[in-house]
Amino acid sequence: MDQVRKLLEDCVNPDALDEWEDATALIEASKKGHVEIIKLLLAANATLDAVETDGYTALMFAGKRGHTETVKTLLDAGADIDTIRNRYNLTGRDYAQRIPDL
Repeated sequence: MDQVRKLLEDCVNPDALDEWEDATALIEASKKGHVEIIKLLLAANATLDAVETDGYTALMFAGKRGHTETVKTLLDAGADIDTIRNRYNLTGRDYAQRIPDL
């Protein structure tokens, strides 16, 4: 987490894309359930509803992988739940509904 904080302090673009999936750091952190990193990225104005190559958002990955706290964090931040659809025509709501206690 200190490395992410340092990069953001050095003005690294929080929306920079990786080489393979065109995924942002927020998407990658959401895949792994790294809530504190997500909060750092959001505080640095990372795009909340960025999409990767297959149309997945951070919320979709978090729901798909069962990261309850990540889903809650993204929803609290205002993540789109109904509008954006991935290549399978599924929305953030479709994935978030997999999380019990939401």
